[in-house]
Amino acid sequence: MTQITLSNATRFPAQFVVAHGGLIIARLPALAPGAQMVVPVSDSYEITALTQRDEKPYTSAPQVFSTPTHFLAQMQQNALDGGYDFQLLSSPATEPEQLQFESTTLNPVYFAIRKDDIKLQTVVVTDSFHQTTIALGDTYSIYAIIDGITTAPVTTTVRSDAAAVTVTATVDDSIQPGYYRLTTDQPTQPPTVPTPSPESGSSQITLRNKTAYPSQFVVNKGEQVVARLPPLAPDAQASIPTGNVYEVVASTVIDGNTYTSAPLDVTGAMGFLAQVVQVAAQGTYEFVVTEVPSRSPDTLTFQKTCIGPVTFTVIKNCQPLQQVVVHDSYLDQTLDIGGDTYSIYAVINGVTTDPVVTQNPAAIVTAQPDDSSLEQGYFTLSID
Repeated sequence: MTQITLSNATRFPAQFVVAHGGLIIARLPALAPGAQMVVPVSDSYEITALTQRDEKPYTSAPQVFSTPTHFLAQMQQNALDGGYDFQLLSSPATEPEQLQFESTTLNPVYFAIRKDDIKLQTVVVTDSFHQTTIALGDTYSIYAIIDGITTAPVTTTVRSDAAAVTVTATVDDSIQPGYYRLTTDQPTQPPTVPTPSPESGSSQITLRNKTAYPSQFVVNKGEQVVARLPPLAPDAQASIPTGNVYEVVASTVIDGNTYTSAPLDVTGAMGFLAQVVQVAAQGTYEFVVTEVPSRSPDTLTFQKTCIGPVTFTVIKNCQPLQQVVVHDSYLDQTLDIGGDTYSIYAVINGVTTDPVVTQNPAAIVTAQPDDSSLEQGYFTLSID
């Protein structure tokens, strides 16, 4: 099979996504009603690697690949200027039908895969002692987003006697009006989706109130609010785990009804994709959020494919901390989670203090009167 023909037989624009095994090979612009487009399945792609060292971003020179490949990202010393060179090296994969990603750097590396300047997929390697792989195999999986609804995918197996396969988006009135499905001229099989496992840390920031008033502390990690405490009584203290797991839930309105997703854990740089999918067995819709790779290091990425705005809420211990609203399906919203930098401020007697910044995940932050100020009722935060 050398190409996949995608055809839109609905009355709405259809955006197709095509994957070869676990590799996304096409993320097409919306295809007009009655139109079709051909996607080559044997093609070349561009990959770059991104990382950070000493809070400085590094991006490798791009590499082009078209076959199973092993990619190694490494930081090398540059004796000429005393700095570093971040390199992406490629070699044949050590296993058939695999893309292999590895790094020797201290910080996570983000491998960004593109074609024709369109971002297709990001692979994250967080540990230099482990390899991340994408299986290619002999299957292609296709789904479409039509009128804000994500169809169930179809998966076709490559056959050596077939030069091409055609996938058509059609209206499925057998379930209910407004349902869509994909059909193919080859047998299909359900895709397999891997599930990642979260990790958590154990350091704590201690917050102390040495004023005569209740103090409400807010702790940020970059732009992410990681703690928003109830007022802390005078002479009281509280400890905030800095490596803990948070949750994200999303909500949207469909036909006047509010849909809320099941929660997903947040652990470090991640991406979240909100979609409306069809539930054929019930003839209804389901609003789901799935984890996708973050677009860049130290960033939470939020995106959607449904029509209405989606509100993502970050939660900890059942308490909402922060909301991110995504209005446009083609523009992601991001939160910088700040690497190792924490910013803390407090609201005391209706006055908001200046923030203090620390990279110590076990810092002790104390709220106290600011006796150095000429104004009565000033407060300050100090770090031990």
